[in-house]
Amino acid sequence: MNGYFLRKLFGLIFLFVIFVFSLVIPSFASEEDLEINAHSVSYDKKNHIMSASGSVEAKYKGITIYADELQYNTESKKVNADKNFKLVKDNMWIKGNDLEYNVADDTGNASQVKVDFEGVYVSGAKINIEQNKVTLEDANFDSCGLDQAHYHISAREVVIYPDIDWVICYWGFFWLDQVPLVPIPAYLYDLNAEERAQRNVPPFPEVGSNDDDGFFIHERIAWHATKDWNGRITLSYYEKKGLGGGLEGNYRLDDTKNGNLRLFWNAVDNWWGGITHHYYFGEKFAETTDGFNGIFVLPKGHPFDFMAEVTYREKINYEKVSYYPKLELSSQKLYWSDDRVSWDFSVAGGAVTEESSGVGVAFANFALGAYYDIPLDGIGTLVPSVNFNHHLYGNGNSWVRATQGLEYKKAFGDVFGFSLGYQHYLYNIGVSPFNFENYMFIPSDEINTRWMLQFWDHEIAVHTDNYLPNFDPKDIDYILSLGLHCYDIILTYRVMRHEFNFGFGLH
Repeated sequence: MNGYFLRKLFGLIFLFVIFVFSLVIPSFASEEDLEINAHSVSYDKKNHIMSASGSVEAKYKGITIYADELQYNTESKKVNADKNFKLVKDNMWIKGNDLEYNVADDTGNASQVKVDFEGVYVSGAKINIEQNKVTLEDANFDSCGLDQAHYHISAREVVIYPDIDWVICYWGFFWLDQVPLVPIPAYLYDLNAEERAQRNVPPFPEVGSNDDDGFFIHERIAWHATKDWNGRITLSYYEKKGLGGGLEGNYRLDDTKNGNLRLFWNAVDNWWGGITHHYYFGEKFAETTDGFNGIFVLPKGHPFDFMAEVTYREKINYEKVSYYPKLELSSQKLYWSDDRVSWDFSVAGGAVTEESSGVGVAFANFALGAYYDIPLDGIGTLVPSVNFNHHLYGNGNSWVRATQGLEYKKAFGDVFGFSLGYQHYLYNIGVSPFNFENYMFIPSDEINTRWMLQFWDHEIAVHTDNYLPNFDPKDIDYILSLGLHCYDIILTYRVMRHEFNFGFGLH
């Protein structure tokens, strides 16, 4: 009897221990693709409320929510978390309080939030989450990541577009350290700017000089209507031309179609402007380093670009040129199967006038280049090339050029890159009737060098082009980029063109 009683007692104790242990270890529950992992989970069947507490982790179709306590309505698909939640979706995480989120339609709101989106940081009093759009009110934005950011933008509203990697700040101030410097109606930060070989420029004046304008200052103020329609207002001062200004608009139809409209004025040059439309097509390729291991990175993009533009008195090589229109089909470098042989081309046509020469004719142009990369077993890459260019003009002129080249390039990790190139003219027949095409052109062999040194966050680059056999300089460019953690100071001096520019770029 005693043995039977003890066996029953030990059995009950064992079941009790299992029950208690189940309360300590994480519990799991799922309801129509929602999975909740927590220390404790209960379900109110009458009100359709699932409650979880203790290291809560809720997952639903690529969305994960972490919280101390969480409630989920199985009918409305709404999640509520009062304090210390963290929501992770795609390349974004959101931390804050008072989360109300519908997992089915990917919408919600919260308060006192911090957002990390691919290395940029936004905090705000309130957040509204929609599909492909996140809006924060009374917000601060930076790409610095420090508690005391070197710069930040305080804004009435900050909008994140995850599908196109844009962050847009509305009605705020640009702060350097803790000093408010520039009021901004709108500011667009493009996370893919470097892939497009561009920079995110802070709303500081661009300062520079050249022989045509003298000393100049450009202040550019962004405006923004929608994520597909935005631009800049420019206010300018030129030493030789007085005050000026302009308006630009950028439009985006989809990922492959975009364009730009622009109109400018100053007291000497009067009006100039244009409209340019791009259509990119072909299978998109990843960025490459062109043999320089990260020193000279080529942007991602589509291999082909069809461009149509109409311009009025826009400057090309200091000449006022108008296209009405210009149509051009061009390619990036296109590689064959072994990734050593590549080629590129462009075909263009239209009508063009040049103010200084008074020439206005129809034109057509075809250019073709072929390249072969020869690896040199750790000591660099040798690239022989052939280029052909044929211009036809409506006045009967023709200009045909063919060159062969040889380039050596070598990168030393991510610190130093160097290239040495030689170009030989096989033939040069005819001449262009336009000054802008003849600018600094001599049918002589050329030698060029490209140097780039990267240390810490700084870069120094020197580009030289010289005519042979006397090594007369064609172009000499010096570029200095001083990296200051989350922004750069950039100085460019083009010696032969007498051009100097001073500007900034955000990381």
